[in-house]
Order: sequence, then structure tokens, then C-alpha cells
Amino acid sequence: MKDCPATQWLTDSPSQTLQQSLKDLERAYSNFFAKRAAFPRFKKKGKGDSFRYPQGCKLDQANDRIFLPKLGWLRYRNSREVLGAIKNVTVSLHAGLPCRKGCSPASNSATCAASPGRAG
Repeated sequence: MKDCPATQWLTDSPSQTLQQSLKDLERAYSNFFAKRAAFPRFKKKGKGDSFRYPQGCKLDQANDRIFLPKLGWLRYRNSREVLGAIKNVTVSLHAGLPCRKGCSPASNSATCAASPGRAG
């Protein structure tokens, strides 16, 4: 599917984020058919756009950097200390800047705003 010229843009994204989106869609439909939720609504592009990395992220809290596959090392403003290992990272735009949220077993979530520049 990634070889087709119409879907060539899929190669720019890490495979884990694409698989996570499909997993979320499958969960929404299975909840609907099990009568646990309403029919899944398709959101408008640009509002609440985010994607998740379920694995492969490295956190360097000493230098306020996070490594995301295919994006490399990015700087961020650390709002609170992350305890334990990062299990997944959600990246979204907040006020025009990328924002990440990481979940670890010790704390439910840690949030911070990333700076727009790459770490060197």
C-alpha cells in the first residue's frame, strides 16, 4: 500500500503510529457493535490532531530532549519529572507548537510543551 503513488505520503510516518490509529479505530467500532458507545464520529482535520508512539521513544530529562522515531531528538519544556519508563507518547499541536504527553507506570501522565527547534 505504501508503494502506490497515491499513498506515498504514508512512508513519511512511522509504522507504529499508523498501526496505533487503526487499533483505535477498531476499538471504536467494536465498542459500537457491543453497544458500549455511539457510532464513531470522524473528526474534522485540524481540530485535535494528534498521534501516538506506542514504543521506541527515548527521554533525556537532564537535557530536556525526547527522541521520536523519524523525527529525531526534539527539545521540550519539562513541566514535571517523569517517574519510571515511558510506555507511550502522544504528540499534538498546542498553540502552534508540538506538545507531548507521555504515560509511565509510576505516573498516569506527564505533560510538557515542546519547543519548535530540533535538539542538536
